[in-house]
Amino acid sequence: MTLPGDVPRRISRFHYEEYPIRFNNEFAVYGNFDQFVGAIVPLTLNIKAENGVFTMKYINTGTAVCDFTGTYRLVGGGLQSEGQVACNSGMAGPPNGTYRIERLTVSRAGMVAGRMYLNAFRVDFAGACLNSRGAVFAAGGRPGCGINDLGLQP
Repeated sequence: MTLPGDVPRRISRFHYEEYPIRFNNEFAVYGNFDQFVGAIVPLTLNIKAENGVFTMKYINTGTAVCDFTGTYRLVGGGLQSEGQVACNSGMAGPPNGTYRIERLTVSRAGMVAGRMYLNAFRVDFAGACLNSRGAVFAAGGRPGCGINDLGLQP
């Protein structure tokens, strides 16, 4: 492989990473809802993106549960999705309707970030992947994802 202006070199090792695997996890995030100025809300997102089908369960500390169903496409090192959202919620949840997710990324360390539009409302969110084994620390909380959860090679 030779880049313009570079000297030809052999590639001795090439590593391909299947980064979409990282999306298929549970994440603890904080959402910044633009319709409630300054409202930072803790959320749990259970995401699955496989074969062009995107599903996500959104849980707002027990007051709202929403199911997202749609399609996705990979863009750069992230994902975009759009489709329908149906919620069983009180005042803390979004309305039923359509959603669009932009720039959803999960780093090699399991950190997630993205922007979601629920009908006309914008939510910026960021957080961390939760360990799939469901271990709980004595002081509460769960450890972050390991290499197996994120589809990384040791």
